[in-house]
Amino acid sequence: MTEYKLINVSIGNMYEKPTFRSEQINQGLLWEKVEILEKDNGFSLVKMPDGYEAWIDNMQLSNYRDFDQRRVTVRSHVAKIYLKPDNSSQLIRDITIGRTLPVTGEQDGWLKTVLPDGIEGWLEKEKTGTFPELSRNNVVEMAREFTGYPYCWGGRTPKGLDCSGYVQLVFSLLGRQLPRDSWMQFEQGEEGPSDFRKALPGDLLFFAREQNRINHVGIALGNNKILHARGMVRIDSLDPDSELYCPILSRNFAGIKSYLSQPK
Repeated sequence: MTEYKLINVSIGNMYEKPTFRSEQINQGLLWEKVEILEKDNGFSLVKMPDGYEAWIDNMQLSNYRDFDQRRVTVRSHVAKIYLKPDNSSQLIRDITIGRTLPVTGEQDGWLKTVLPDGIEGWLEKEKTGTFPELSRNNVVEMAREFTGYPYCWGGRTPKGLDCSGYVQLVFSLLGRQLPRDSWMQFEQGEEGPSDFRKALPGDLLFFAREQNRINHVGIALGNNKILHARGMVRIDSLDPDSELYCPILSRNFAGIKSYLSQPK
């Protein structure tokens, strides 16, 4: 019988092997449902909703349960959940942008919620909201929101992002689920122009170094500029005449793929 668990922390770091000494390769986020594939050394090998597999500490998991209540989506980049409807009360969890959680009550601008482990808490209603539909302009605008946030290998939230986690987050907030790693995003995207100068805003630009293996991705802004997570989420250019020119990107450019409709 298939066993499922819920991520019970804001961010659960996930590893290549069942040990904290192993490489961090992904993150599980609060309320994500994961399939348990194997257990070892206090860790579980789990399959994420996007199919990605990695090991996570069992202490960051909770038994799966269904909640039929109305759900809301977090719009703030990071929001706090308190024990009482008062931001001076005890903090019991935080939650990152795009995550949904059940609502069991409402009081004076606060929403009452329940966490995967059954603990009840309160979230300010103004921290929730909706997102626009998927379009080229909206991809660019959403991507710009995270400019300056730090790079983190395996990261996929505003607390730290790697290149493919950043791209995946931006598209997921607009309703499109992309694969987790850059090489996966390259394989599944629709083929674009071979010349980076023809990239349209919202297209994905891919880069490769060793043996032409895809190892980096960013979001095209137009005019040869790219938003990507490299050290931090930043804007660089592939144009040698630009003050933002990044020669490494220019040398390693491997192609354009798109998950957006082409203009007519």
